[in-house]
Amino acid sequence: MQTKFDIAKFIKDLSEDLVTIFDRSSEEGIHPDEVGKLKEINIKKQIESILPSGVGVGRGFVFDSFGNISNQCDIIIYEKNTIPVFVRNDNIEYSYYPCEGVIAVGEIKSTLSIEELKSSLDKLEKVKKLKRLCKNNRNFRCYLSVGEFYGAESEIFDPINKISDSIFTFLFCRNNAIAVDTVLEILKNKFEKNMEYSINRIYSFNKPLISNVICEGNRTSLFGDKKPNGFCSISYKSNQFGMLVNDLSGFAKRGRTQSFDFATYYPHEELYIDIMLNVL
Repeated sequence: MQTKFDIAKFIKDLSEDLVTIFDRSSEEGIHPDEVGKLKEINIKKQIESILPSGVGVGRGFVFDSFGNISNQCDIIIYEKNTIPVFVRNDNIEYSYYPCEGVIAVGEIKSTLSIEELKSSLDKLEKVKKLKRLCKNNRNFRCYLSVGEFYGAESEIFDPINKISDSIFTFLFCRNNAIAVDTVLEILKNKFEKNMEYSINRIYSFNKPLISNVICEGNRTSLFGDKKPNGFCSISYKSNQFGMLVNDLSGFAKRGRTQSFDFATYYPHEELYIDIMLNVL
């Protein structure tokens, strides 16, 4: 009879299952929908259960009201009580999420090669470039809240220059087959001139956590009110999936977005009614 619950083992087992389900689908050349579907649904529910209330876990495409759309994404963390999710022909593989309600987007890999790293970076950069309609940059909404706030000049909504105002992007893998220095060099070469579109984190079972970072003199921080200006590796002995869950929970609580307005996605022509008055 089990006498205690080991949360570390639970997190480790969950992360192994997450990678395995995507690994099997990749090997067989088919989508996870067709491999272990019930198990995958269960994994998503378990991830949802350890994230803040109101956070949903899905996959598919992220789009904005300007006509831009991402590639298909493995993991989409979103506000399930705030935005509609558009599903085509009841096929979860083709789910579409308005960017205003998307908190984070990630890619899952079994073994990370240089080719897969570059491909994932391109895909996640496209997510970062989606535009949330901002009618007034003094207005913003915190994730998992309904009402808007009107901030001071220092609190303006600025996804280009503030980490907290853009979608959190990450890559999670079982085996990072690339030397850490090589990963850092690839990141530097790709994002040196446009750090606002850089990936936030790369997690793996066998290498240090790799993160973008804000460097100010002798101080560094992973989150803040500025955009990142560098990358670093961080030794983390515990299972990094636990770190990912912690990061997602923290970002859901401190991140900011704009309100979803259906009319901005589905504009309609003005209706004009001609009224004829019969004067007797």
